Amino acid sequence: MTTAYVLFLAHWAKKLSWKETALSFRTSWDKVCQAVEVVVVWGLG
Repeated sequence: MTTAYVLFLAHWAKKLSWKETALSFRTSWDKVCQAVEVVVVWGLG
């Protein structure tokens, strides 16, 4: 996933449930989870 896509998914995952985010943007729940993990790890670093 690109950095822009990761940030995009993570942003929407704050506003919607992860399932709703995945359905809305036609991706998997797992991809949303990965995006959130990347952003959290970056934020903690």
